[in-house]
Amino acid sequence: MISAVNTNWEKENPRLYLTLRLCLSYALAAVLWLLVLDWALEYGFGAAQMPFWLIPAKNGLFVIFSALGLWDWIQQANRKEAAIEKESREKEYEKRLAELSLTESKRMFNSLFDVSSDAIALCKLDGAFIHANAAFSELTGYDAEELSEMTFQSLTRSGWKGEESRILRDQVGKRGFSDLYEKECLCKDGSFVPVNVRLSVFYDSDGQPAGMFGLVRDVRKQRERYFSVVQAKKEAEEAREVQNRFLTVVGQELRTPLNPIIGYSDLLLSEDVSDQDRDFLNVIRSSALEMSRLVEDILYFALIDSGEAGLDETVFRLEELMATLVNEAQPLASKQSIDLTYRYDWKTCAVRGDKERIRQVLSSLLSNACKFTRKGSVSLRCGLLSGREEDTVFRFQVEDRGFGIPEGLQDEIFEPFKKAAHAPGVGIGLGLAVSKKLVTAMGGSIMARNNEDGGATFIVDLPLPVESFPETDSSAEASKNGPLSERYNILVVEDDLTSRRFAKDLLSYLGCEVSMAANGEESLRRLEEQRYDLVLMDLNMPVMDGFEATSRIRGKSSLNRDVPVVAMTALSNRQTEERCHESGMSDYVTKPMTVNSFEEVLRKWLER
Repeated sequence: MISAVNTNWEKENPRLYLTLRLCLSYALAAVLWLLVLDWALEYGFGAAQMPFWLIPAKNGLFVIFSALGLWDWIQQANRKEAAIEKESREKEYEKRLAELSLTESKRMFNSLFDVSSDAIALCKLDGAFIHANAAFSELTGYDAEELSEMTFQSLTRSGWKGEESRILRDQVGKRGFSDLYEKECLCKDGSFVPVNVRLSVFYDSDGQPAGMFGLVRDVRKQRERYFSVVQAKKEAEEAREVQNRFLTVVGQELRTPLNPIIGYSDLLLSEDVSDQDRDFLNVIRSSALEMSRLVEDILYFALIDSGEAGLDETVFRLEELMATLVNEAQPLASKQSIDLTYRYDWKTCAVRGDKERIRQVLSSLLSNACKFTRKGSVSLRCGLLSGREEDTVFRFQVEDRGFGIPEGLQDEIFEPFKKAAHAPGVGIGLGLAVSKKLVTAMGGSIMARNNEDGGATFIVDLPLPVESFPETDSSAEASKNGPLSERYNILVVEDDLTSRRFAKDLLSYLGCEVSMAANGEESLRRLEEQRYDLVLMDLNMPVMDGFEATSRIRGKSSLNRDVPVVAMTALSNRQTEERCHESGMSDYVTKPMTVNSFEEVLRKWLER
């Protein structure tokens, strides 16, 4: 305590302190000097023998050394005083600088606090308001004076108070801040405003909690934007659903009249007709098949967009598929006067994959190649790209001698409705887009490149595991392209008159007895009267559709409870296939039907 008082007195009165210290120091030095010098002189000369002149010399030396010492002490005192004054000035400067910095920080904080667009409030630990900015008053409707008599919790809607109390206890109380949470704030006019809140504790100079800092943000506009986005998304999805339904209905309606066009063309081409009539029929058939491909692209594009497209894997032979594809594309190639060839560069084998989707992709590529080639040839090639037999990747290449693809457009042509403007030809620009989606869904890839000698090559890589050969019925293979082995009794259930007539003529050509029914209810009556070998059932019919009719057939104990029921549909998708299976149907055939595809299904179920 005394040391502290002395230190403070020294700092407050530095000159007086140094003067007193000098006086005491020199008084002590003078006494010691006189005593020592007198003793030395007396010891050296003796008191009686001391020369008289030594006494004034001794006193002179004392005065000289005292003056020099005094001068030195004065210089030290000045330097010490200057150092103390400098230290004092520096501390005063630092103090004023700290005060200015604190003042500036407070000014900046108050400025930000007051002009912030977010509502900010300072509260005591019990929630009583200390200060709130203008945005907080604007949000709640209470002015600063009114808020000073309220607590933070009093502005919380009753339904949110329990959750807020838990947050204050478990988050703010334990770690000093809260996560961002939502509540409804009670305003002065009685309305409730949805807000996001974040709380944090602030501390005093001793490091003790002094209160809470609350940041409150009005989220009404944010919610409005969110709901507007949700509504816009809903409207867009509804519009897309309407579009997909429209495409589906239009596709189905287009497929129905194409069915007899292709079917009757096949029947007439199997007869002995003149060369000119055969040319006419080939043109009709190829045009109808091209229209069928366009409809298929439209339908499948709608299915992919709606997420209803699925894969149906079967075991099949690649060589047979390639031969079928080239055979189907031959009329179009003949029309363009080009050579159409194919080559299979691996061993004979069977693979597992979606045969129909692979056929759709390669058929679209072959069709495009034939359309864009004016002279020369088009080739389809297939070979093993890589892998073992149980994990194989096959490469399909469709090469043409057409116009090629402009540089920079090799990727764009796979986008929907993108057409090669520099090349003539029909189409709506969906074939390649659908092909890419199908190939991607099957785990493969597709790309295009220009040939050095002209034209383009489309390359499709697909993983197709090698399987054992599928069992085939040799008798059925031998009897193809002609009447069936027996005169089977077939019931055709179809509401469209033209489709009924075509089915009857086609079945008669294959040597079958045919009975007709216009709807599902009529078919049930006929099935009670006699036994049939097979039922061809349309799906969409008035009075009773094909699904309900098949369910009733399977549910009754009658002559035809186990009869094969083959659905005839213009729409082939996973949902339709599942409904067919659930109702008890045996198989389905997709419109438009060629004679070969129709005959294949009949032989499958009649000549097993």
